[in-house]
Amino acid sequence: MPRFVLRYLSEARTHAVTDAAPAAAPDRFPVVVALTGNLGYRQSQTVQAEELASHGYVVVGIDQPGTVASALLLDGRRVPYAGAAALRPVIDQAIEPVTPAPLLHGASFPDGLAPYLAADPAFVLDRLAASDGPAALAGRLDLTRVGGFGMSLGGYVVSQWCAIDDRVRACMFLDAPVTVTARERGLRVPAAWLTRPADDMAREGWSERDVRLFDGTQRELFATASGPAWYVTVDGLRHADLSDAPYGSPLLAATGATSTSGRHVPQLMQAVTLAFFERALRGVHDGPTTVLDRPPWPDVTVTSRP
Repeated sequence: MPRFVLRYLSEARTHAVTDAAPAAAPDRFPVVVALTGNLGYRQSQTVQAEELASHGYVVVGIDQPGTVASALLLDGRRVPYAGAAALRPVIDQAIEPVTPAPLLHGASFPDGLAPYLAADPAFVLDRLAASDGPAALAGRLDLTRVGGFGMSLGGYVVSQWCAIDDRVRACMFLDAPVTVTARERGLRVPAAWLTRPADDMAREGWSERDVRLFDGTQRELFATASGPAWYVTVDGLRHADLSDAPYGSPLLAATGATSTSGRHVPQLMQAVTLAFFERALRGVHDGPTTVLDRPPWPDVTVTSRP
């Protein structure tokens, strides 16, 4: 899209404060890792990150080099997006494997890209445990209460990570395909989905295969989850509505990137995300968590499993 469509970002204001002192209570904060979608960036789920942080969670955002729009390394190098044509086959290989396995930069990926990408949040947890987190949060991270959420490709990575790393105690997926490893192993911890009906995916112009990979695998994993699970669908949305995009320029809706009916979705995302992690990581079953039992929005359907 033309650069002027995103020019409003220079004027954007959030509710975050740089270098804010951590709250005095509680003694330790649960940690939630946030992963973004293909060609995204780690700040693209600000709506959820701010809500969790304002309720005493530490949210850790990751830019995964090659899959995000641009990743800046500590030595100043910048890793650009690898491109959809190169990434899509190795991403899909972890959802619906084919033979021979696809190549990326000349290397074969028989298990797809998911195991490689899932090593990133696992590594971040290792580093947080070894260093006790940033200096301002030293001694304040509760790494016995760790969750993860991701939108699209981020949810795909979370599904793989959640299936293989016992340190993850709660997983949330936003309009995301899930890996064959996750579907074969199942989820043993609380899980939540925030997504759209298959009909809305098709109306956005998605192919039958893409609808099957997204809607079909999400529903398959939900059906086999052995822990508490909530499947939340919102009618009439586009894929990008489940990011910060609805807060953006009206031109995004004009280009079809977002819907014209998704303006309430940021508040819905905040409410559902907080409700899920409050239940899953803190064991809270009242107050803000009741939106999972009685959603106040007419276009939202919640299906739950004990």
